[in-house]
Amino acid sequence: MFSDNVERWRPVVNEELARLNIPLPADLILAVIHVESRGHAGSTNDKSGASGLMQVMPKTLDWYNKQRGEIIPLVWLRDKQHAGEQIRVGIWVLAQFWRGAYQYLRDRIAEIPTDELARIADLFYVAGPGATKKKLDKLSIPFFSFVEQKFPDWNALPHPRNVFAKLPEPMIWNLSELSKWLETSVLRNRRAQMGAVAVLAAAGLAYWFLIKKGKPK
Repeated sequence: MFSDNVERWRPVVNEELARLNIPLPADLILAVIHVESRGHAGSTNDKSGASGLMQVMPKTLDWYNKQRGEIIPLVWLRDKQHAGEQIRVGIWVLAQFWRGAYQYLRDRIAEIPTDELARIADLFYVAGPGATKKKLDKLSIPFFSFVEQKFPDWNALPHPRNVFAKLPEPMIWNLSELSKWLETSVLRNRRAQMGAVAVLAAAGLAYWFLIKKGKPK
């Protein structure tokens, strides 16, 4: 299924998935590695600056370092000796896009087929969440086949096609673990949003009280 040059990273992929506690299948990560770098550690796109086995952008690496509290320098993504870090960052980034895609789709449809979620998350990965959502917002049903029909010339479309071409058919997902992981992320986001709303509401009440108290009687 995968070339030897890609398959050799399977033990590292499994190790990093366990380290990050992310229940995505190793085959999915290897398929992204195949599409992005053909398994060549330290690969760099001179035009975009994307680097590593999973072709992470410099600004995305900054996001990873800030969110994870780590310091992985860009030079490591361009160094053959740091394949593990390249895979770790790539897995984490892909996982965040899975979570973002899940939350977006969950707000629009009652049931989300995992294959559809994987394709939309892949579009998030290659084109960015903003650009992908703009297109999905124009569709009555935010599924990949409808994206293909509405935007046949979109240059992001080959990426999920190529990724899925390397996956087993049918693809076996760990549905119970994926569901638990994704739902937990949604609950955390909602709690954070509710906390922010509560803080803003408290600040507003305090401001109103001070203004009212400060007015002459």
